[in-house]
Amino acid sequence: MSVAPFAGVVALDNFKSPTAGEDGIQGQVPKPLAGQLDYVLTANGWASVGGGTVTSVTATAPVTSSGGTAPNIALTTSGANSVVIRDANQNIVVNALDDAYTNVAASGTQITLTAGSPRRYTITGSGGQVIKLPDATTLANGALFQFDNNQSSGAITVNNNSNTLIVSVPSGGFVLVNLLSNAIAAGSWDRHDQAPSNVSWSTNTLDYAGSITSATWNGTAVAINRGGTGASTKATAFNALSPMSAAGDVIYGGTSGAGTALAIGTAGQVLTVNSGATAPQWSTPTTGTVTSVGGTGTVNGITLTGTVTSSGNLTLGGTLSGIGNSQLTNSSITFGSTAQALGSTVSAFNGVIAWQATPIAVAYTSPITKQQTQQYGGF
Repeated sequence: MSVAPFAGVVALDNFKSPTAGEDGIQGQVPKPLAGQLDYVLTANGWASVGGGTVTSVTATAPVTSSGGTAPNIALTTSGANSVVIRDANQNIVVNALDDAYTNVAASGTQITLTAGSPRRYTITGSGGQVIKLPDATTLANGALFQFDNNQSSGAITVNNNSNTLIVSVPSGGFVLVNLLSNAIAAGSWDRHDQAPSNVSWSTNTLDYAGSITSATWNGTAVAINRGGTGASTKATAFNALSPMSAAGDVIYGGTSGAGTALAIGTAGQVLTVNSGATAPQWSTPTTGTVTSVGGTGTVNGITLTGTVTSSGNLTLGGTLSGIGNSQLTNSSITFGSTAQALGSTVSAFNGVIAWQATPIAVAYTSPITKQQTQQYGGF
């Protein structure tokens, strides 16, 4: 095909096969009209080929520099070794599309992914593995990466392109990571955990051997044979587990401490221990009349003796002794402004004048004053 002389015109070599030493004659074909946009170019110009489905394509490979006849290549659109053609909705239907897949043993070296890296990874071995996701700007939004942790121990640490954690996949876990936005290299990623190998379920059952953490149960009441009470209130839950079945029953620890109900006794009975000392029982006490009460003993010198029968008195006698002054309610005496403990010796008191019964004879040569008289016990 030669270069057209101006826009809208297709320039062609002549449609006959050129012979040795003869150049093709250039011709010009006008561009298709508005209604001929679905036409194809034939030896006779633009022509309509009608609607339908392309079932095969034939191409001629270029001749090599060594010469020879160019082989014809026929490509079909159905069956094995055919080309894929999108339908009217730009969709294709195939039996399977397999992404690239990598199975690698865990190591201490970080795996750095690129836009050309496989999208599915299985990590085996143990010890953990760090994986860095590609630069998000090199990927299309919606790009998916799959991580299957088949290690015996250790997590898969999946970081974005800035080495910020996206998800830590525990041993046995399976996670899909979805690129929500490729505006920056780190990207915005979403993670979704899949059921690990030890989980199975159906339309009405779930089998999981591990532990559930940080969850709130909002389902129906759990049955007793599943570790619950089958009840929704405290009272009904207790009653569902209690061995008591009648009014007045008492719970006690039976064999190996198992909760056991003891039925109520009769009026007047008291709770005692059986003869084997293995369980409580209700017993009728021995009844009668107290005919006497005797008592004897000594406390701090006070002796209690005597016997009380149908009538009589207990005698309290003896001498009080052995009680320290400090134990008495009033353990001191106050003289003037001075408090003196019981049993102590007093030599003088402030504010109290001592008097002497017998006057003291004093020889003097000058008159005795009143003050001196008081000092010696007389006037």
